[in-house]
Amino acid sequence: MRTFIKTFTYPWFVFLFVILTFCGQSGAGQMSQDPIRSVRVLRSIGRVYMTYGQYEKAERFFQEALEKVRDLQEAEGEKAICMIDMATLYSYQERLDESADLFRRGLEVQAFALGRKHPYAAHGLRMLSDVYRRQGHLDQAEETLENAMSVILKYHDSDSRELSPFFLDLARLLMAQGDYESALEGFRAVLQKVEDNFGSEHLLTASVLVSMAECELRSRVLVSAEELIDRALRIQNRYYGPDHPRQVDAWLVKVHLCRLQGDFAGAETLIARAVRTTARTQNIITLAAVHERIRQLRSEDPVLAAAVQ
Repeated sequence: MRTFIKTFTYPWFVFLFVILTFCGQSGAGQMSQDPIRSVRVLRSIGRVYMTYGQYEKAERFFQEALEKVRDLQEAEGEKAICMIDMATLYSYQERLDESADLFRRGLEVQAFALGRKHPYAAHGLRMLSDVYRRQGHLDQAEETLENAMSVILKYHDSDSRELSPFFLDLARLLMAQGDYESALEGFRAVLQKVEDNFGSEHLLTASVLVSMAECELRSRVLVSAEELIDRALRIQNRYYGPDHPRQVDAWLVKVHLCRLQGDFAGAETLIARAVRTTARTQNIITLAAVHERIRQLRSEDPVLAAAVQ
């Protein structure tokens, strides 16, 4: 939920091979003479692993980058990016307390290096706002997102593609606050913006579709929600394949839909898939968060297909 997702039209390991080959060609001596370059390569590899759900490997590369940059006084900006990368990884793993703390610390370092009104600050604040929302700290989320938007609007007008993830997070916040009508209006607007600027088959488009489907389910608009979530899953399957940790959110929205339609067998099949895929990450915090979401879904009174509007 969250930042622009870099997508690739070829397998992730090909991109990783290119990075590793580049590192090898550069020579160990040259890398040791240019620690900033070394840090950037480590971050790049970590980001590839993070994008494709290899969170444990991503964390190792991010940790190594942080260790290398920690004592480089001339690299405060690079240090901030390393911290924000790690905070983003923690947010993907549902380690929300750690993520929020690291985002705050990274933003402080970044403010020292670049100033509080730098465009990078806007994106960091937006991601911190998203973590606050998922923690249930809605007032903090709203204040932080307002700050983020005030910064980014100094560099881009409201029609710019750069504002797309900000408006998406605003719609998600409205949904969390229970204002489903305003949230749906926001999702429709940002979906049009994302499709126009990134394309109808982009991963960011899928992200909007998942959140919009969830909002429509909360409003009991089942038919439209089914179209949205099925379209989102088709896009994700093209990029990720059939079983990827980044698909769990979409599967659980589909679980909600199945239960509302009375398809409890279908819901349980998807639940098993979500648990199995999350368990492979070997992250007990993420797995616990998935189990909690499943418990909440199972505890809701089912509304059968007759409720379709």
